[in-house]
Amino acid sequence: FRDTERRVKGIFASARDITEQRKLEEQVRESQNYNRGLIESSVDALVTVDPQLVVTDVNEQTVRLTGYSRKQLIGSSFPQYFTEPERAAAGVKQTFGQGFVTNYELVLKSKDARQTLVSFNASVFRDIEGKVKGIFAAARDITAQKKLEEQIRESQNYNRGLIESNIDALMTTDTLGVITDVNRQMEVLTGVPRDKLVGTPFKDYFTDPKRAEDGIRRVLSEDRVTNYELTLKSISGRQTVVSYNATTFKGTDGKLKGVFAAARDITEQKKLEGQIRESQNYNRSLIESSVDALVTVDPQLIVTDVNEQMVKIAGYTKGELIGTSFPDYFTDSDRAAAGVRKTFEEGVVTNYELVLRNRHGRETLVSFNASVFKDTQGNVRGIFAAARDITEQRRLQDQLRESQHYNRSLIEASPDALVTVDPDIVITDVNEQMVKLTGYPREELIGSSFKDYFTDPTRATAGVRKTFSDGSVTNYELVLESAGGKRTLVSFNAAIFKDIDGRTAGIFASAREITEQKRIEEKLRESQNYNRGLIEASPDALVTVDPDFVITDVNEQMVRLTGFTRKWLVGSPFPNYFTSADEAKAGIRKTLKENLVTNYELVVRTKSGRKIPVSFSAGTFFDTEGKVRGVFAAARDITAQKKLEEQIRESQNYNRGLIESNIDALMTTDTLGIITDVNKRMEELTAMTRDQLIGTPFKDYFSEPKRAQDGIRRVIAEDQVTNYELRIRASTGSETDVSYNATTFRGTDGKLKGVFAAARDITEQRRLQSQLEQRNKELEIQNLRVQEANRLKSEFLANMSHELRTPLNGIIGFSEFIIDGKAGSVNDQQREYLGDVLKSGKHLLQLINDVLDLAKVESGRMDLVPETFSMKKALDEVCAIVRPIARKKNITIRTAVGEGVESVTLDLQKFRQILYNLLSNAVKFTNEQGKVEVTVDAEGADRMKLAVKDNGIGIKKEDLPRLFVAFQQLDSSIARQYQGTGLGLALTKNIVELQRGTIEVESRPGHGSTFTVTLPRTLAGVPK
Repeated sequence: FRDTERRVKGIFASARDITEQRKLEEQVRESQNYNRGLIESSVDALVTVDPQLVVTDVNEQTVRLTGYSRKQLIGSSFPQYFTEPERAAAGVKQTFGQGFVTNYELVLKSKDARQTLVSFNASVFRDIEGKVKGIFAAARDITAQKKLEEQIRESQNYNRGLIESNIDALMTTDTLGVITDVNRQMEVLTGVPRDKLVGTPFKDYFTDPKRAEDGIRRVLSEDRVTNYELTLKSISGRQTVVSYNATTFKGTDGKLKGVFAAARDITEQKKLEGQIRESQNYNRSLIESSVDALVTVDPQLIVTDVNEQMVKIAGYTKGELIGTSFPDYFTDSDRAAAGVRKTFEEGVVTNYELVLRNRHGRETLVSFNASVFKDTQGNVRGIFAAARDITEQRRLQDQLRESQHYNRSLIEASPDALVTVDPDIVITDVNEQMVKLTGYPREELIGSSFKDYFTDPTRATAGVRKTFSDGSVTNYELVLESAGGKRTLVSFNAAIFKDIDGRTAGIFASAREITEQKRIEEKLRESQNYNRGLIEASPDALVTVDPDFVITDVNEQMVRLTGFTRKWLVGSPFPNYFTSADEAKAGIRKTLKENLVTNYELVVRTKSGRKIPVSFSAGTFFDTEGKVRGVFAAARDITAQKKLEEQIRESQNYNRGLIESNIDALMTTDTLGIITDVNKRMEELTAMTRDQLIGTPFKDYFSEPKRAQDGIRRVIAEDQVTNYELRIRASTGSETDVSYNATTFRGTDGKLKGVFAAARDITEQRRLQSQLEQRNKELEIQNLRVQEANRLKSEFLANMSHELRTPLNGIIGFSEFIIDGKAGSVNDQQREYLGDVLKSGKHLLQLINDVLDLAKVESGRMDLVPETFSMKKALDEVCAIVRPIARKKNITIRTAVGEGVESVTLDLQKFRQILYNLLSNAVKFTNEQGKVEVTVDAEGADRMKLAVKDNGIGIKKEDLPRLFVAFQQLDSSIARQYQGTGLGLALTKNIVELQRGTIEVESRPGHGSTFTVTLPRTLAGVPK
């Protein structure tokens, strides 16, 4: 980003949260360990290094940063590219030792000896067997960041200087009205030093403390107060009328910190306001007492005011005239309109003849005399016109010009310095404001040379001559020097005035002080340059859209995403660039209604016809008056994320099919022998349901529990057990001899997850043992069958460990491929059926994710990554995901964050998962028109309590013990109303307890449920 002189001030960098993406990449790392596209698109220099500190891969940014080619870098020693090779080598070794390194600063030395300060962030990566292959490192150039930190310190010093140099009394108070800071001018007005002002009530320094306190309350309620009059009393008893202007200010976390107030001495202003009111009353009296019909007309030729004489001559009431078209009251409306336009163009029109037709058809010849009138900033607001009967007007015209040519009261009421200058550039008149600005008395100013009061007399003279030449001059800047030597930047606006004969008599000029305006303009330009830098630095496509769906601005990333130029995009309809224009419009409308939309999915259609799924996040932006100007939106390409999710669901679906189709009783246990999964055959042998089996000890279902437990220990010790005979005892009392064959299975990180076992019914085999010698051949065949079972089992375990999601990915991928029409056109019925397949595949993928998450927790493999985050922001993010579902059922979701828990240090992703599971369950089991409340409060000194309350169907008391058991649904009927896997609450309970928390539930059927989670506010020393 650049300053106002177009010099580069620094860069603006964005840091994207890729936690969720990392999780998905871990799940498919066996098949897609390295994503080249992500590496090359990174704005950081990326490099992989093996355990011998040799570079094994780099991206193009590394090539640019070092000045060496990719070929030269790969195979070379990593530390040699830094000014401190030993420190670089130590950073790599630390990564291998700890698994990761963050914000490790190094100085990179390029081929041309240029040195760059970089932040080195790295982590190890593994092969599919869980062995460390090397480290993946990112080196980010932080030179600009260091420079920016220095600029921030300079800015803070600069801001204090601004506060102390302000002519107004400035102060800040907390939300209770206690002063927290003041400037020197506040000390002067009160006569109290700063150290005694700070910490005292704001109201104590005013004659009316209650009104002062009400002012604070009003600011806190409305965010700002302007022109709130108070009388300040000093320690000496002196009273000063001040205009109190204040706004609230907030901390970086968005929370209200206090009030920033300015108190301006308006004693002189009050005096001027009184004079203005007198002048206004006087002017209205002039207007109403006029024998002429007077009217004001705006630039759209609409009548905005009339006097009583205009009412009489036109025959219409004042209410009927105001708001109507001015030309409609004349026989030649085109000529009347031309007269008004001529006035706007030339500033004045005199003796312009028109024929006015009154309500009853009577026509009167009038002389139309008009001139423009302007606001205090010199902007034309309309024209002031007089329509006089020509006979009377001509008789009185000369007398009227001579007696009312110059309205002294209007001149003196102006807040600007006013002056008249004759053709010899000599001052002929001034107002009181000109006297104050120059410091010279009126008598000295009149008759003196106009140019003598400016630092550049030649330019001042040229401005006067230009006014005489062109008729007017606007916004002509000059620097006025007062008698005391003070210099003031003024905007010189002037127009000629004429005598009664129409000859130019001089110029009438106003000089407005614009020092503060210039300072604000400079800050505005700097802000605009800075904002543009922010927009262009974003890795996401950014676009602004007005309420009519028209694009008003885009960044370069939006140009690259769509394939259209910026010139083409700006001014075009926003919905045109999406496959569903209606959904795009709905997203904009939703943003304008709710002010914020996150993770709203759309599909962009590029110039070449390619379709790209994007996650659309947007918020509204406002003008200075608080009116909505449009929508600021970010579109993130989520193509890769979608593909990964589909592959996971496809693989999970395939693996479950293998398990259920096996003729043997299959089960998995954790390392403690607790059952984590079973197939249908296991349910049959034990006469127990799957939900009853999962979570119970494996040994409890055998006639010899100790021998069963020893079998688990032996598998864990030897990695496998074959033909280990046990006797299963069913809940009905019947017993079945089984051959127990088992192996251990591990996660993608190589850590032991548990035991996979197959139990084959060998009752018949036992019955035939007495005939073993006579049936050796049958026994040999049986042995072959056992060996084949072991082979099938081993193949199944291998598939489960390494290709769990592959078939499911294929189903989901090809379903989308066909639905998108890439394999040929499909009809609506086919698309519906394919949609069912795709939906089922994705549902199964989510089920497998939940199962794997549950297995991670139960096996102690789930890592926790504490970080400090805003509780309100976390609640808003999860609620934004659930609200679309709630909106379909007209369910209201309310959130509240209590004191002391505005920010906490927990695993953010796990907290979101906990909240999402509880909130989505609440919405699922709440009827239409219901409500859900989410509250977070402090619990004791160091814990917090999260409560999710609904008024839904509730839970029976006898069902509560089964609520947190995995794979159990309380509604287990075949045609159950509420869909689900029964994993959500079980997983939630395990994640809560992993973070040293507890979860409780209170429920009444028909009245709703309340789930309460208690967690530490700061998670330290977490288990891995």
